[in-house]
Amino acid sequence: RIQRNVKELKAYVEGDEQTPAEAALADYGEFVVESIVKHEGNPTRTKDLRFLVRWAGYTEAEDTWEPYAGLRDVHKLHKYLKANNMGKLIPKKFISDMDKRNPSGKGYS
Repeated sequence: RIQRNVKELKAYVEGDEQTPAEAALADYGEFVVESIVKHEGNPTRTKDLRFLVRWAGYTEAEDTWEPYAGLRDVHKLHKYLKANNMGKLIPKKFISDMDKRNPSGKGYS
């Protein structure tokens, strides 16, 4: 249970761009990745690899560049990596047996 001051409460109006779940996550400082738009850097040096992230409920103008380390456990990044022939960057704990046999991700979705 979390105690909050009534001054911290915000009204949720049906029809807002965000779902109630997205609004709640934003209130806690957590955001939902809608998609990975593009990347920059050398895929062999993950320390320097960054991804342009489109956030759920936000506009293109609010896209941000995020480091690989901050996104490596995000499913949307895994889909992007597979689609861009970088499936080897997906952490092993997320790779199923089918993915191990076909790391490029080509031929199935």
